[in-house]
Amino acid sequence: RDRAAAQILNETVEMQEAKRLGVLATEDDLKSAVTEIAQRNKKTLKEFEGAIVTTGVDLHAFKERIRAQMSWQRVLEGRFRGQMVVGKADIEQEIASAGGAGAGGGATQLKLQRIVMPLKSGDAAASVAGYAAADALRQQAKPCVNFADIAKSAPSARFEDMGMVSTDALAVEVRPMLASAEAGSVPPPILTKAGIEIYGVCERGAVSAGETATAAAKDKIQHEKLDALSHALLSDLCAAASIEPRNGFKLAKPCGTE
Repeated sequence: RDRAAAQILNETVEMQEAKRLGVLATEDDLKSAVTEIAQRNKKTLKEFEGAIVTTGVDLHAFKERIRAQMSWQRVLEGRFRGQMVVGKADIEQEIASAGGAGAGGGATQLKLQRIVMPLKSGDAAASVAGYAAADALRQQAKPCVNFADIAKSAPSARFEDMGMVSTDALAVEVRPMLASAEAGSVPPPILTKAGIEIYGVCERGAVSAGETATAAAKDKIQHEKLDALSHALLSDLCAAASIEPRNGFKLAKPCGTE
């Protein structure tokens, strides 16, 4: 009970900061995230929400927990993006402590092109229309042939030649679909926080085990740095917040603890 109360308090402070910075996750963001979770569980959104309710979990509380996590991640990304540089010596030390660069197999590397069609937050109708327009573009698109020209035909669309990218480095929203995509294919459009994204897979290749180990070490170091920065920022926000327990409730764990 004490741990749950501390978690709710922390999330309230985190969402207030996200709201102050204008990065609070919208209803559309939330629906997209829950839909993705449902798909990973091989269920429709309605089926997944029904399963949540049958376990005795309050659906609104479940969604607000996800909203808090998404919003806080945006706060951290905006505040600490420039502080996440990892040095070569740190990576080498991490690889050595993990048993050397030869551990594990190689990852997949993709040569990608991308078209991003921005969407106005909170506009569900625009999201539906935008997705239909993106899918129409996808059917005309040929990766590394006409992607740039296709982008010019759509208002506000942005083309990007991403070059060779490891699947480990892809955003979680797009990784599952692109990891299994064949060379020369254009998977269905993907709704992300940047808008609607269309990816073209020009080539597939392999990344050496050493490169995979380097990427894994870098990700681990960045995660640990971000976790420490997150705790420090939350502690500062808690120290500045006015927190008043009511109805005789006593906080056994102060704001900022887990």
